[in-house]
Amino acid sequence: MIQHADIAMYQAKQKGRDNYQLFEPEMAYVASKQYSYERDMRKNLASDQFYLVYQPKINHQENSVVGFEALMRWHHPDEGMISPSEFIAIADESNLIIQLGEKVINDSLRQLQYWRKQGLVLVPIAVNLSGKHLVSDVLIPFIRQQLALFDISGEYLEIEITEGVLVHDIDRCIRVMAEIKSLNIRISVDDFGTGYSSLSYLKRLPLDVLKIDKTFVQECDVTEEDRQICATIINLAKNLDLGIVAEGVETLSQLELLKAMGCDIFQGYFFHKPLSVENAGALLSSRPLSAA
Repeated sequence: MIQHADIAMYQAKQKGRDNYQLFEPEMAYVASKQYSYERDMRKNLASDQFYLVYQPKINHQENSVVGFEALMRWHHPDEGMISPSEFIAIADESNLIIQLGEKVINDSLRQLQYWRKQGLVLVPIAVNLSGKHLVSDVLIPFIRQQLALFDISGEYLEIEITEGVLVHDIDRCIRVMAEIKSLNIRISVDDFGTGYSSLSYLKRLPLDVLKIDKTFVQECDVTEEDRQICATIINLAKNLDLGIVAEGVETLSQLELLKAMGCDIFQGYFFHKPLSVENAGALLSSRPLSAA
């Protein structure tokens, strides 16, 4: 009974907490699968099963790549590609999320070092950090050690956090973010508009960029509500002297509408899907940029 209750509790956490779930027999299968994935992650996180792809950030006005977002992928030898939403949730629940974040930072800086040796002009790589990693004691020492190891300036690393991180121990978050900024690293808030952070926090946080969540971007040319939300976020960013990035741009109409609102930096399939390391390097070395 206790085992079944624990499985139901895990399902409640997976559904966003603040709810309850009654145990169903199929939950045991899901829990067994999640346990298997967790075990495999612990054994193979350092292997080439886990690798990065790079989502370009495009300055459409200048027709150039201005950065990448590093995204972790897992190719399981038996199961094939595992959805990031699935294995990242398991990592977060099992506290593997810090090791996962460290791997993303390490691999990103290693790649920047390689591109520099190839003579390419570097652009910042953004990495996503969980709330647990952000407020951990190991984050700042690890970043300092990795920057020194690869001889990379902090200006080529960007930290992305989600709004939800900010509702937990805001004072601790501010202190850690100030240390990150002291290393010349930019900080952006991912999925802006979907969380619960107070707008009053924005004036206290040492932020550089707001990223409009793709759920608003992908409907901005369809519904007035999403159009107004995008316009409000863009105006807010400009009034606070912050950069603004629109995620999930897939159509020309979305692009033109967001440009008219004052947004210059974009991510999305209209330009490129997340790229392999080889294709990301080729994109860096090629000019001018053309839409995919």
